[in-house]
Amino acid sequence: MDKTDPRIATLADALRPLAKVNLEREPCDYGPKGYFDDDETAAAVWKDYEAGNYWAWCEVCVTASYLDFTSAPYYLGGCSYDSEGDFRADAYFSDLVDEALNSLASTMLAAHGAVARLLHKGE
Repeated sequence: MDKTDPRIATLADALRPLAKVNLEREPCDYGPKGYFDDDETAAAVWKDYEAGNYWAWCEVCVTASYLDFTSAPYYLGGCSYDSEGDFRADAYFSDLVDEALNSLASTMLAAHGAVARLLHKGE
């Protein structure tokens, strides 16, 4: 499906209040050193992580689903937040949701096109 197809944005907007958005936090495969302006900040983030705040250093995955359709997963690594709520309030979360909804819309439109071609085959 062509990402510039205007139907994708239209359907994604219609899906926004209906789709289930799933957010998963996963541990990063790497530490925070080198991701901050100074080593002290990276050390503080790591200490917070080791103390049990798993949002202090993580990777997130966002998907969107509606009925039996599910979007592609959208990942963001190197995240450092105080909580899930802080991440959800950030623009990165909004961007990932937009990507997931566009993917979901594209998947649904592709399925619709495939069914339409199948039903009209031989006419």
